[in-house]
Amino acid sequence: MTAYRDNEPLLIHCFQESLTGPVVVWYMNLRGISTFSELADAFIQQYKYNSYLAPNRRELQAMSQGDKETFKEYAQRFIQKLAQVRPALEKREVNELFFETLSPFYSEKMFVVATQKFTNIVDT
Repeated sequence: MTAYRDNEPLLIHCFQESLTGPVVVWYMNLRGISTFSELADAFIQQYKYNSYLAPNRRELQAMSQGDKETFKEYAQRFIQKLAQVRPALEKREVNELFFETLSPFYSEKMFVVATQKFTNIVDT
């Protein structure tokens, strides 16, 4: 959309077309908005509470691999939660947390690759 940053009506149209669920109701009740910048500010003001709900390091640390959950399934669930963690973690911390939360069966086998990047570990 960078190419269209000066086209206010198009930006507003594309924004409204991307909305679903309760946000549509919020948008339909919005009044007095004439620029995309005002729209963006109103949206952020309305939904900024979501940033407070983002998982933190403790929530990631509290995760554990389920008894019947495969390594790949758990890694995907871990990555999904990791992407939401605020503030973002350093790569070293990600590896440590991942190993700490693995089932003993996998953590023993993964000890060999503990110094690799997280993405390489998951592909192993």
